Amino acid sequence: KFIFSKYNFFIILIFFIFCFLTFFIVKNYFKTFFYDFIQENSLKYNFVLKDINISGINRLDKKNINNIIAKNIGNSILLIPLNKIRKDIKKIVWVEDFVLKLDYPSSINIEIKEKIPVAIYEENGNYYFIDEFGEAIDLVKNPSYEDLILISGESSKLQINELLKLLNLYKDLQVKYAYYVGSRRWDIITINNLKIKLPEKEYSKALKNLNEVFVKIGNIDYNLIEFIDLRVPNKAIIRFYDEENVDLMNDL
Repeated sequence: KFIFSKYNFFIILIFFIFCFLTFFIVKNYFKTFFYDFIQENSLKYNFVLKDINISGINRLDKKNINNIIAKNIGNSILLIPLNKIRKDIKKIVWVEDFVLKLDYPSSINIEIKEKIPVAIYEENGNYYFIDEFGEAIDLVKNPSYEDLILISGESSKLQINELLKLLNLYKDLQVKYAYYVGSRRWDIITINNLKIKLPEKEYSKALKNLNEVFVKIGNIDYNLIEFIDLRVPNKAIIRFYDEENVDLMNDL
């Protein structure tokens, strides 16, 4: 009859530790053996990574991707850790999607699809590229160098896509800045510093009426105008910096 004792437990424990260590040593031995075998023959037949080809780059610094892959230069192309490379590329903030392919015998090709910024969002003195969903992509180093509309105001990120679709129909406005007022409506400012107050609703119609306003005021110096208020339906209030001079246009 077998009697389990502390001594027997100790013997069994030693046996399992021995088996584990043996397995670990043998596994690593064969792993090293096969790695060396593949690497040696890849060098012999020129199946080693030499070239990294990256396409689709615009705002993204190519070095960010090169640094991920370059450590594998000279290694067998059969031993390139593709899964790890994919995980590291996915972490790059500008990458929306990508295709990674090995091009035997010695190249790796990466086609990048970058995130597209639609505006620059300002918050507490910091500037961020944002996408069409209002998600921040990356910090903006020099906002003045960017040809994107600047927006601010609470909830403005969530509303910008709808505004941009409308402004795209009125490109002659050349809006450079938009402020979302009270989480309700937009004030927009053009490149010639003309401020236009849009209504809470139907600002598509308001922008359409704005063309008629421009026709009526003719070639007036916009620098004399403080703002054009389109918040009242079918009307336009033109406020000049000379506060005594206010023009009201009806039936737009």
